[in-house]
Amino acid sequence: MIEILSDQTEANEAYFAWVNALQECSTRIKRSWWIENTAITFHNHGHGENGEITNQVMFALRSDTANNIVKISLPKTAQADKGPHTILGRDRDGSLLLLRDGRLNSNNVSAAIIDNFEQLTKLSPVEVKVDGQRSLWRKWFKVANLSLTPDEIASQTVEFVTACAIARYSNVALAENKLAGSFSLGLGEKGKTYTANYVVGSREVLALHGFVWEALKKKLGKRLEKMGLNGFEVDGLIQDANLLIEIKTGITPYDLYTAVGQLALYPHLIGLPSDMMPILLVPDLAEVSEPMKQALQQHGVELFTYSVDFKGAKPKVTFSTGFLQRCRVAVSAR
Repeated sequence: MIEILSDQTEANEAYFAWVNALQECSTRIKRSWWIENTAITFHNHGHGENGEITNQVMFALRSDTANNIVKISLPKTAQADKGPHTILGRDRDGSLLLLRDGRLNSNNVSAAIIDNFEQLTKLSPVEVKVDGQRSLWRKWFKVANLSLTPDEIASQTVEFVTACAIARYSNVALAENKLAGSFSLGLGEKGKTYTANYVVGSREVLALHGFVWEALKKKLGKRLEKMGLNGFEVDGLIQDANLLIEIKTGITPYDLYTAVGQLALYPHLIGLPSDMMPILLVPDLAEVSEPMKQALQQHGVELFTYSVDFKGAKPKVTFSTGFLQRCRVAVSAR
């Protein structure tokens, strides 16, 4: 059971610690922040100056920032569980949790989602106490555990926001049948550099992900495809081998958590077959920990690596023989 916070000062500190964690894992793009290696952006919803978060964080898809997904507001502790749709609570272990009720207001993407929030998001509510009594006013869902690292906080937040996005677009599909079977081929990627702007200045960033995709396309040709729908796009799809590929350029827990979530959710979001085999492709710059390897295996995710040589004018990417063989074997030949 989670006890709701009643101290506004403590709630303020926890809320802005969450905001800081998100910003630490994000790149500033004009008036918004992009949570790196995800499809999610956030902004201040017009509350505060450009680049300032005051009391509201609004999330959207990076490819569709005109339409919002879900808002997380600064809790008002004096109103307990009857105020804004966000609260903060402390669990039995003493960890602070950011929680939001199961409601999405109507917008350009979907009608209001209230009674079927749990069904559409596949999220489970948590039990909350107010002054020692169980809260029966609303159902509450975890956004993030604020005792974790910034990467983990961002990853949990992305998981919650993505579930809300699924709910909104699923609601549209159920109501209007617009999405079924309508995914389209995406454009190929290109390796490049770009300028990232930060509060303290800017720097040139190498977009390694594009170089990896280009190299893989050269190896696999037309068999490597990209599919997309509603702002979500898979890194790679090999239909005759029944493989769904996610490329990451790092192996931090945040990178791997995000990858597993994307591999699990994309078939639903894009309308791909649910039995595709998930492949995670990561750089061999360091060894993935054994516990993480075992966790990936238990979730049915096959792990492969690639190598990068940075000595030339642009990165040279090579893939293991085992990975390329895995991609080239059609289902009918297994």
